[in-house]
Amino acid sequence: MDEFARVGQAMLDQKQWKEAVAAFGRVVGQTEERALLERALYGTGAAKYELADHAGAVAALDELMVKWPNSALFYKAKFMLARANMALNDLAAAKTALNDVFKFAREPEVVNDAKLLYGQILRQQGDLTGALGAFKGLEFFGSQAMQSERERQQVAEAILAAIDLATEMDRPADVLESCDMYLKLYPTGPQVGEVRQKRTAASFKVNADAA
Repeated sequence: MDEFARVGQAMLDQKQWKEAVAAFGRVVGQTEERALLERALYGTGAAKYELADHAGAVAALDELMVKWPNSALFYKAKFMLARANMALNDLAAAKTALNDVFKFAREPEVVNDAKLLYGQILRQQGDLTGALGAFKGLEFFGSQAMQSERERQQVAEAILAAIDLATEMDRPADVLESCDMYLKLYPTGPQVGEVRQKRTAASFKVNADAA
């Protein structure tokens, strides 16, 4: 079984999803050895997610979390569960998975990823105000405590999502605020030109509304 687990992991690393599912499938159901079965269930879920078998991904990851709720793969499994349930449009289950992350996560990068995904869930649910609040919250609070390059990327992602969503909602003041934040934090960022254009358009709208 250990050999099949190693092969499955190698296939997963090489993005050979079908082969990974087949290899991990030889482990699942044929062993109760935790070290092997944990890897196999997570690997099955991850590979099936990439194959767009989202129901299969949820089944494997749910089994992992039921068997070992304190698994070292907890956060990776919960994020994958949230995304798979989003793909199935089971947004209640997606929120539940993320709430488990919020309950235990302390690392800023993990919390930020959860906030970004929560905003996407709210947007998919049609709660645009809530989604904008999630992105703006990370924009404001995350920008004050950035210590790693990954955190900088996460805050940039939140700001750009806030700009797009506020534009869609016709909230130019919010667009302007987020554009200014992006230009302040990322003056040489890859989206500077696009953000400047959106800032100009939002500024015209704010001035027109005030006239």
